[in-house]
Amino acid sequence: MTVERARINEIVIGAPDGIVPDVLPSGLVTFLFTDIEDSTPQWEADPDGMVGAIGLHNDLSVRACRAHRGIVFQHTGDGISAVFSSPDDAADAAITMQRAFQQAAWGDHGRLKIRIGIHMGVVEPIGWDYFGPPVNMTARVMDVANGDQIAVSAAVAAYLRHHDLRDMGPHQLKGIGTEHISLLVHDALVQDDRPLRSRVERSVRGLPHHTHELIGRDEELGSLRELLRHHPRVTLVGPGGVGKTHLAATVAETIVDEFADGAAFVSLVPVGDGDDVPAAVADVLGARTQPGLSLEQSIVHFCAHKDLLLVLDNCEHVAPAARSLVLAMQAAGDVHVLMTSREPVGLSGEQMFGVQPLDPTTHGVQLFMERALERDHTFTADGPDLGIVAQIVERLDGVPLAIELAAARVRALSPEQLLERLEDRFRILRGGRSGGRHQTLRDTIQWSYEQLNPQQEALYERLSVFSGDFTLDAVEAVCSGDGIDDLDALDLVLELVDKSMVTTKRSGGAMRYGLLGTLRQFAQERLDDRGDAERYRSRHASFFAALVSEEAARMVSPKEADAWDSLIREWSNIRTAFDTMVRHGEIGGAASLVADLGWFAGLAMRFEALHWAAELHERVDLDGHPLEGTMHGLRAVLAYFTVDDGVVEYAERGLRIDPTDPYGYCRLALSAVSLNNELSPEASERFTSDWVAHLDAESPPLSRVWGHGMRVFHICANAPSPAALEHFAQVEAVANESGSASARAIASWAGGMTKSFEGLAPAIAEWRKGMDIAQSLSPSHLVYQVTVGLVLHFSVGKGDLDDAVAGCRDALEAARSQHYLAGTSHLFGVTAIVLCRLGHVTSAAMLLGVMERNGHVPRENAAAAVARALGDDLDGAKAANPTVTVEEAAAAAIDLLDTHLAERAVDLRDAETATNDG
Repeated sequence: MTVERARINEIVIGAPDGIVPDVLPSGLVTFLFTDIEDSTPQWEADPDGMVGAIGLHNDLSVRACRAHRGIVFQHTGDGISAVFSSPDDAADAAITMQRAFQQAAWGDHGRLKIRIGIHMGVVEPIGWDYFGPPVNMTARVMDVANGDQIAVSAAVAAYLRHHDLRDMGPHQLKGIGTEHISLLVHDALVQDDRPLRSRVERSVRGLPHHTHELIGRDEELGSLRELLRHHPRVTLVGPGGVGKTHLAATVAETIVDEFADGAAFVSLVPVGDGDDVPAAVADVLGARTQPGLSLEQSIVHFCAHKDLLLVLDNCEHVAPAARSLVLAMQAAGDVHVLMTSREPVGLSGEQMFGVQPLDPTTHGVQLFMERALERDHTFTADGPDLGIVAQIVERLDGVPLAIELAAARVRALSPEQLLERLEDRFRILRGGRSGGRHQTLRDTIQWSYEQLNPQQEALYERLSVFSGDFTLDAVEAVCSGDGIDDLDALDLVLELVDKSMVTTKRSGGAMRYGLLGTLRQFAQERLDDRGDAERYRSRHASFFAALVSEEAARMVSPKEADAWDSLIREWSNIRTAFDTMVRHGEIGGAASLVADLGWFAGLAMRFEALHWAAELHERVDLDGHPLEGTMHGLRAVLAYFTVDDGVVEYAERGLRIDPTDPYGYCRLALSAVSLNNELSPEASERFTSDWVAHLDAESPPLSRVWGHGMRVFHICANAPSPAALEHFAQVEAVANESGSASARAIASWAGGMTKSFEGLAPAIAEWRKGMDIAQSLSPSHLVYQVTVGLVLHFSVGKGDLDDAVAGCRDALEAARSQHYLAGTSHLFGVTAIVLCRLGHVTSAAMLLGVMERNGHVPRENAAAAVARALGDDLDGAKAANPTVTVEEAAAAAIDLLDTHLAERAVDLRDAETATNDG
C-alpha cells in the first residue's frame, strides 16, 4: 500500500463505507478538486490552530466524497483530489462538502473556506494517481473559484440536469485557453457573489515593454475604458511623443479581462510598407492563411466570433492599409479595435480620443523629477529650482517624450542652464515662428541630437535601420565602421540609453535595444539626409540573412529550440531584410534567405515566409536563377498547406528546372500530398522512391529525415515489408546524429508506423512520445499536427470508443484554436468513422463532403464506413449541405462528441447504481 493510500485509509477510518478500493476507476470519470482559500497567511498567523483545522478539513472532505461514491486519491496539503463515476455524484459531494464546511464548529481558528472545481474526461490511472489533460483542466477550473464557490466546466454543466447552475461566461484558463464556466449553487449554501478570480490574468499578446508606470493618465484611462466598452472602433489621436503608445498599452492591460479571448498589441512602427500590415497583425494574433482566402480575409476569419481587443499602434504611415483591414474586420463578431495615430484613420463611426500633453504644473513636473532622479540620485529641485522645472515643462508643452529627453541632461546641466539652452535653441530652430506641440517635440529631439558627440550621432542614425528591437551583436555588425569601432558599440549604446534616445528590455536572458517611433523617424531622416540610408539598410539585410543561415544550421542540432526562439524574436528584422533585398534587386540574397527559412517555416507553420517565395516569382524574373527550382518547391509547400491545386504543378516545374532539388522542398511537397490520400499508390511509390534515391550524406538533414520518413509511411500504408525498417533506421540515424528535436519527433512518427504491426499500444506510445517532443518547440508544430491525425486513424476503428470520441474531440478543438483549418478538415475522415460508430451517419457524410470540397480526399476506411451505413445515398448525403464551412462542420462534430461523453457518463453512473443496489 502506498504512503498516500495509507494516509487516506487513516483519515477515513470510521467514515461511511470507509474502505479504499485497490484500483482507481478508468475511462470516463469526473474529478473534484478542492483548495483552501488564503491558506498561507492562515498558516503564518496561527500554525497551531491550522493543524487542528486541517484535520477537520480532511475529515469533512473525505466523508462528503465517500457519501456520494467518490474516492479521494490524493491530499495536496491544502485540499483533496477525488474521482467519481458521474458528474451528478461529484456535484452532490461538492454541495455536501460546502454545507459541512459552512456548518462545522471550527473553534478559535475560524472557518476554513474552500474552492471546488469539477470536470470530466477520459483517463487511465497510473498507480494511485491520474495524469493528463482532464486532471489539468480540473485544477484550472478550481483555480478560478473563490472560497465557498463550486466551479464546473462546460462538459459537466451540459450533463447536470437536476442541479442549479449560474452561467459565468467564458474564462481564460492557464495553459488551456478559453472555457465556459458555471457555478453550482444550492439553497442550503451560503452563496459567495464575488466574480470568478483569474489566478493567471489574461495577457496582452505583443505588449511592448515599458519600464515605468504611466503618470498623470488616470482620468484618461477611465474614460478610454468606458469608451471601448461601448464603441468597437476607437482611435487615440495626438502629436508624436505625447504618450499614445503607453496609454494604449496600459488600457489594454487593464481591460483585457473583459474580453473572453484576450487582447493583442500590434506595433506598426517596424512596418515600412502597407502591404506588410496584414502579416504583422497575423503574426501577433496567430492567424494563418486559409485555403482560398487572402491573408487579410484569413485574419477576419480568425477573429470571427471572438471577443477580442486588437490594438494597432502607430497607424499614421500605413493608414490606408490599416483602414482596409479594420473595415474588413467589422464583420468579425465582437472584435474591438483601438488604434493610435497622429491623425484620424478615416473610418466610418471611428471614435476619436484626443491624447493631451501632461499638465505642466503637476504631472509634467512629476515626470521630469522622476526621470531626473533616475539619471542623478542626488538631484533636487526645491524652491526656485522647482519653479524653473515647471517652466521647462511648460516650455516643452507638457509633451512626455520631450520632458524625458530634457530630464536626461540633469547630470550635465542645472535646471536653470537647461531652461536657458532650450530657450536659445528653440529660438534658433524656429526663427521667431511659433510652433505647435509636434514642433516642440521635434525641436526637443533636434536639441537632444545636437548634444550628442559625432560617434553618438552616427550610431543613433544607423540604429534606425532596425525594425523593432535588436541585439548588441547586431549593432556591432550593422553599425560599426566609418568612425565607430565595434569595440565601442556597447559604450555608445549605453550612452544613448542614458540620454533616453534608446530603450532597453530583457528577452531570452539577454538585453535588447530599440528606438521609440518618433525618435526612429527623426534618425531615419538624418540618415537619409547624409545619403547613407541604403548602405546601412543593405548591411542590415546582410546581417539578418547571415543570421537566418546560421539558425537554419542550428535547426538540425541540439540547439534547435534556441534557433526557433532567435528566428521568432528577429522576425520583424528578417521581414525587413527580405523587403530590402528585393527593393535593391539583390534577388540572390532574397532567394537564399527564403530557402534557408523554408524548413523552419514549414515546421513552425509560419506561412508568411512561404509567401515570400511566391512574391519573388511575382515581382522579379527568376528565369535561370540557381534557386528558381527551390522557389517553386516552396510555392508547392505553401500550396499543400493552403490546399491549393497547384502543389504537383509547382513541384514538378521545380524539378524540371533543377532535378537535384538541393533543399528537398519539391519532393517534400509531392510526397506530402500522399498524406491527403490524393495520390494513387503507384504515384506515391514513384515520388517517395525518387526522393530517397536522390538523398546522400551531403543532403540537408531534414530532407533526409523527411524523405526516409515519407518512404516508411508509403511502405506501411501501401505495401508493408521489411524495407520500412531499413528506411526507419536511416531516419533514426539522422535524428540521433543531429540531436534535433524536430528530427527526433519525425523519427517517432516513422517509428510508430513500423511498430503498428506489433500492436496498437506500442505504436501509439511511440507517436505520443514524438508529439511531446514536437510540442516542446511549439504547440502548433507540424509533426504534432501530422501525428495526431495518424494516432486517430489507427485507433478510431480498433480502440475503445470513449477514447476515440475524446481523441477526435480534443484534436478538432486544438486544430481550430490554432487556426489551422486545413488540418481541421484533415481530421474529418477519422471523425466520420467515430460518428458512424455512434450512429450519426448523416453528420459523418456531411464531414466527408466538407472535407472533399476543401481539397482533401477521405481515406478508404472512412469512405467505406460511411458508405456501409448509407449505401447508395452517400454522394447525396455528402452534397446535402454545400454551404457548410470547415469551422461550422467542426463545431457540429464537437457538439455530437460532447453529447456522447455526457450520455456515457449517465450510463456509467446508472450501471454503478444498479450494482450497488444489487
